[in-house]
Amino acid sequence: VRQMVTGMPEFQVEKEGVCPGCAKGKLKRGPFPSSQSKTSDILQLVYSGIPEVGIKRETTTPYTPEQNGVVGRKNHTMMEAVRAMLHDQRLPKILWAEAKNIAVYVQNRCPHQALGSKTPEEKFTGKKPDVSHFKIFGIPVYFHVPKEKRNKLGASGKKGIFVGYGENTKGYRIYVAGQRESHN
Repeated sequence: VRQMVTGMPEFQVEKEGVCPGCAKGKLKRGPFPSSQSKTSDILQLVYSGIPEVGIKRETTTPYTPEQNGVVGRKNHTMMEAVRAMLHDQRLPKILWAEAKNIAVYVQNRCPHQALGSKTPEEKFTGKKPDVSHFKIFGIPVYFHVPKEKRNKLGASGKKGIFVGYGENTKGYRIYVAGQRESHN
């Protein structure tokens, strides 16, 4: 089997039934017909909320995601993952955007059948993605507090919650008591 990413640790998955986050955050619904929209190139099918010349607005029946097309179904799937992540870690709903960013970030580094078992990241950049920096969303983390931001007896470390990756993969986004911070 061809290695599709680098930095993946060896681990075994033990199945113990349905995880609580998935049970609370994911909906169960029967399958829908496969989409007729297929792409053959990067960024060929992109949703834009901006009306453009030649695009006709069409409405759909409420609560029928199967009418939304590829992008709508992908958004629905991402939001199921977001709900599962927030419920699993017992985090506040205000962190939904961070959870969605991580869900998309991880998915872009997972192989996809439509891309010939390559990852979207590899297809876009031409390089296999390195996933050695991956962290579990919502885990407790400790980070260094610089001297300039503490007094003589102040703690040199602070506890937070991992909520995302920085602009580059060396930095992390951390949630601390109602505020979001970035750290390297």
